[in-house]
Amino acid sequence: MAIILRSSKGSTLTHGEMDNNFNELSNRVLLGAPQVEALIDSAYVQARQDASKDSAFVTGIVDSAYVTNIVQTAPASPVLQAFNAADSATYNQFGAGTVIFLNDGDNGAACLAVKDSAAGEFKIVSFGVAPSGGGGF
Repeated sequence: MAIILRSSKGSTLTHGEMDNNFNELSNRVLLGAPQVEALIDSAYVQARQDASKDSAFVTGIVDSAYVTNIVQTAPASPVLQAFNAADSATYNQFGAGTVIFLNDGDNGAACLAVKDSAAGEFKIVSFGVAPSGGGGF
């Protein structure tokens, strides 16, 4: 059903026409009509946030269902930040449980390292033998 505008009709809307307009708008919002979804995209949210500096407004229009609908379904590959052993002043500030890639941490060989506690040190996780089949499992 189309929305009837008073300016287009040229006269006052009837109570039935006004009710139909409200029902149409309600159905568009509740059913997730493409017209409404097209209005509220990431560019719209960013523009509102930048213009109003009002995080409450953004929080009000972006809920978990909205985020779930736009999250990519393909799993992301984890990428660790790579460091050299000489970068210890930087990576030693990380918290417990942090995993990093060290280009030269295992006697010059690449390895992973895990920080064992908040005030602790990184412990090396050496790489083993490459999987048979040339890199795949």
